[in-house]
Amino acid sequence: FTFFDFRLDIPMSDTMTLSVGKQKEPLSLERTMTLIQAPVQERTAAADAMMPSRNVGVVLSGMALDSRLTWATGLFNDWIENDESFSDSASQAVGRVTWLPTISDDESNLIHLGAGIRYTNAKQGLRYKSRPEVGNAPNFVDTQPFDADSSTLYSLEAAWRSGPNWVTAEYVSNHVDAPQFGNP
Repeated sequence: FTFFDFRLDIPMSDTMTLSVGKQKEPLSLERTMTLIQAPVQERTAAADAMMPSRNVGVVLSGMALDSRLTWATGLFNDWIENDESFSDSASQAVGRVTWLPTISDDESNLIHLGAGIRYTNAKQGLRYKSRPEVGNAPNFVDTQPFDADSSTLYSLEAAWRSGPNWVTAEYVSNHVDAPQFGNP
């Protein structure tokens, strides 16, 4: 038995919430939606490798424009789970904004746009690895740990829904500052 999320949500106002604990980082559409809502059976290998599913931290999130605009920003450091000191563990700053420029009254037709950013100071170096979610297959990719000064990940997302049809697309770009590699 495993707790994936362990957080406390504190309402700050009618449109703003502070969340504290182990939770999803607010970064991309694919990462924030549950697998029940996902349009495919598995998440992409890139999402699994570069974007942790959950982390320990605080997130301040909210809505505006009659809930057509959402935003979230968070600070994370998993020192509790790794049994390390806070100052020795890598920290992350994450932010995301989404907008529904078009939505029908019954919400069956909409256009969703979003952008996110994730920065880590990479104090413990970086490692990108991913394995299929189904079965015990070997890793798709595993960089092994490598020294890095920082990493900044950018994401853009778009989705269009028309009745039962749904088309989504995401672009993710990860800029790694690694002394021996530059930007691998």
